[in-house]
Amino acid sequence: MKIGKTYYLVPPFFQNIAFSVYGSFVYTRRYNTAFKNRCEILKKNESLAPEEHRRNQLRQLKTMLEHCAKNVPYYQKLFRRIGFEPSSMKGIDDLKQIPILEKKDVLKNPEAFVVENIKKKDLILEETSGTSGSSLKVYWHKDFYPWIYALYETRMRGSAGVDMNDRRANLTGKVLVPANQKKPPFWRYNMAEKQLYMSSYHLSSKNIPYYVEALQKFKPKFIIGYPGSICPIAKYLVDSKDMVSSIKSVISCSEYLSSQTRTIIEKGFDCKVYNHYGSVEWVTTLNECEAGRLHLSPEFGIVEILDSNNRPRPRGQTGEMVCTGLMNYAMPFIRYKTGDMGAYPETDEKCPCGRALPIFKSLEGRKMSFLSLPNGNLVSSAALSTAFHAENILESQLIQESLDSICLKLVVNNRFTNRDRDCLFTELKKRISPLTIRCEYADSIPCEKGGKRPWIVNRCINA
Repeated sequence: MKIGKTYYLVPPFFQNIAFSVYGSFVYTRRYNTAFKNRCEILKKNESLAPEEHRRNQLRQLKTMLEHCAKNVPYYQKLFRRIGFEPSSMKGIDDLKQIPILEKKDVLKNPEAFVVENIKKKDLILEETSGTSGSSLKVYWHKDFYPWIYALYETRMRGSAGVDMNDRRANLTGKVLVPANQKKPPFWRYNMAEKQLYMSSYHLSSKNIPYYVEALQKFKPKFIIGYPGSICPIAKYLVDSKDMVSSIKSVISCSEYLSSQTRTIIEKGFDCKVYNHYGSVEWVTTLNECEAGRLHLSPEFGIVEILDSNNRPRPRGQTGEMVCTGLMNYAMPFIRYKTGDMGAYPETDEKCPCGRALPIFKSLEGRKMSFLSLPNGNLVSSAALSTAFHAENILESQLIQESLDSICLKLVVNNRFTNRDRDCLFTELKKRISPLTIRCEYADSIPCEKGGKRPWIVNRCINA
């Protein structure tokens, strides 16, 4: 829903009506017969054997590559240049014949990746948040739309024990109220979808009690959103001993979920956090199940784990996720560098949840979620988060501008002491030596574009 300056002149009551009317239109478009059929297919696929998933993926891959060779300008030229014939593929490993695709390649000429045999009126335009530097416009085909929401229902909400009919609160990047607004409400209601949409841009210590009061009044069954936006509310609940008793699940999406953030959210809302990974490019998707395992949805994409030289990493070892989308025929991405890091388990294993979907060992966030050491090593968010044990830290952010130092931004309460700071520095130095640490205190950590608050900002990742 696009929001312009005139929207802010309308009283909140009428804005809520507008949100609900638009929500009713969206609800009808999303949750139709096609959606129900796709839900049934995805649910059935959860019990398929691994070999059957691999056979299905190969079939989907050949179909997608043949489509690219016929209808997508970029791949028409590329396949001719490298002499690649999709029909000659014998296995998924044959993908290695195709060069790696990076976001900068798409940004140079995005229209070359858009299919030519589908009318523009049948395409849906979406856009990445741009937190990695540049936003990217991506087209989806209208027939792909039901698959997206079927996945959300069966594997994202389904794993978390909730569904589309439950009340929910959203904390993502939508701009709802003016940036300079000082008083609540910092949220809007979409009653058609039983949704309380809350601003991620106004989460100051002064405003958070208002957010809690709104949640208590609305009584959502689950919250979905950026962990960096949900965590400050959870931290307040821990410190104040207040509670939002209606919440049964929290779904984390669109940002790296550190173990520290997970612990705070689970303690604050007294429920389990479920991690969801996806992207506007729709090259793969991951969902955490009730047993705490991450499951790939093989229908949506193929994931390779590669090292810095684009060579396969052994199972169990972390590398960059290079993904090939299998469903979005409007704008296909083949062997696309996501900038995210992850690993497969050492061996195939069964999950206690009962789903036979492939298991992913770990998801470690974006390359930008690592600090760079002078010797070329990277220190992950997961390793760094264990240093932050001080309960009096409300928010933190690590910013790296050079290969020899970092800036540590802290938002603390009045119980934070020099001893807390010294302990934090000692633990950090164990992990990032020889980097020097400069500390800055702030009243809050501002959002970046799209409403996200990245915990690590690494501006020299390629140095």
